[in-house]
Amino acid sequence: MAERVEQYPPEKVAKITWISAEKIIEIARFLAQNRPCIIVNGMELEQQRNAICGIHAKFILSMLMGSIDVPGGEYLPGPAKCVNEAEMECSDRLSPK
Repeated sequence: MAERVEQYPPEKVAKITWISAEKIIEIARFLAQNRPCIIVNGMELEQQRNAICGIHAKFILSMLMGSIDVPGGEYLPGPAKCVNEAEMECSDRLSPK
């Protein structure tokens, strides 16, 4: 992983993302000094054309920082239980009247 990261110095990433190298370094230092942490996403990310890529990147960053499934970090409970139609209707709980 370190070899891969070395291919992307802040100056190169700045050209790709349009975020200044100084800001990238500032954010990297902030995250490194405040681990574990949760990176919150919301409508500003989720409603974008590349939302899946952005959310994917957020979880990759959390994983690289060791912030997955630890106190103070991101919690990934796994897949949600699927509810079938009968359970959703709750018709078994209705009064026969």
